[in-house]
Amino acid sequence: MKIVMKFGGSSIDDSRKMLKAAKIVADKVKSNDSVIVVVSALAGVTDNLISAAQLSIKDMDSARKIIDNIMLKHLNILNGISNQALKRLLEDKVRLSIHELNNILIGLVNMANVSMDILDNIISFGERLSAPIFSNYLVELGISSKALNGWEAGIITDENYGNAHPIPSVNKLIREKVEPIISSGIVPVITGFIGLSTNGKITTLGRGGSDYTASLVASSLMVDELWLWTDVDGLMTADPKIVLKAKPIKYLSYDEAIELCFFGAKKLHYRTLEPVIDLGIPIRIKNILNPDSEGTLIVKSKSSPPARAICVLKGSTVITIRNIVFHHKPLSITASTLNEKNIKYEDTSMIAVVGINFLQYPEILQKVTKLLKSQEVDIQAIFSLGNSTVLAVSNGFEERAANLVHDIIIGDN
Repeated sequence: MKIVMKFGGSSIDDSRKMLKAAKIVADKVKSNDSVIVVVSALAGVTDNLISAAQLSIKDMDSARKIIDNIMLKHLNILNGISNQALKRLLEDKVRLSIHELNNILIGLVNMANVSMDILDNIISFGERLSAPIFSNYLVELGISSKALNGWEAGIITDENYGNAHPIPSVNKLIREKVEPIISSGIVPVITGFIGLSTNGKITTLGRGGSDYTASLVASSLMVDELWLWTDVDGLMTADPKIVLKAKPIKYLSYDEAIELCFFGAKKLHYRTLEPVIDLGIPIRIKNILNPDSEGTLIVKSKSSPPARAICVLKGSTVITIRNIVFHHKPLSITASTLNEKNIKYEDTSMIAVVGINFLQYPEILQKVTKLLKSQEVDIQAIFSLGNSTVLAVSNGFEERAANLVHDIIIGDN
């Protein structure tokens, strides 16, 4: 079995988690599976790098403190490596990278702002630090491994810094760069999120960039599955902070996953799905803290039950124009302008039921509306979006409505 495993920052941000993640990979390799690893920066590092970049213009001392803490975080993770020679080599690499980073920040002192290409270079250090450490954790476990920067794995992009897009030939480039390494029995550990523009400058792939990198690699190498490791048991039927009976989702179709992303799923970005949909490569979202759990499996088609998740969108707006209701958030037109145009609008909250269109199930629609009204939840509008249904309810009632709808639609299915 050939698998791409992507590890998020929260799943590798201390020596215990890093070792656990490396053992997961090592166990698969020892079972004769082929594994390609993609890693994010350690949790919090990307945000800290952005802060350091912005601070360096006027307050280099504060920026340097942030960078010192980043260095310390990575040096502490090396405590999980018992091979002292290997550990010293990695310590030198971390310090060298931090020295290079500090020099870039010094060059920003008294600048008017941080250009996007320089910011991408600074941000890239998060993954460039984490990948070699992960790779050497594998070496510690007896697994041959090589760390690759995104461009060394074939991730070449346009020059849209901050949200770069891979060039059309990226799949061919990835195959040419990565396949020989896999064929040699070496586990590549690839930096997520970053690539190189056609003019030779470091780029970042935007929100969800590490997952997107993993998906690009998975589609290029035609793997059997893509595994996204995080710190929860897959996607949930609702936010457990809002819905008390929320539980992990076992299966989703690609279409349902895209709609879940649209409604704000935090553990998945829609760009992750783009490279694998046509190839039908399954995606698993798994928990590093509970690796034996199956997590959530995202596949091309689905089976019953029809409804998959309940999403709550607080502080939304419903606008009615000639009896057409649509959702727009954030509202970009001022209230005064709407009043001048004689357009009716209401501030509201949305309850999205992903995976079922109530218009096709009138008996369910009747059951839901009857229950909500009996619990004094005012339904201001009901409309469908794709395979999902959205209920607009008065602000302040969204949590009650979400729990009621979850009980009746998803329940014990």
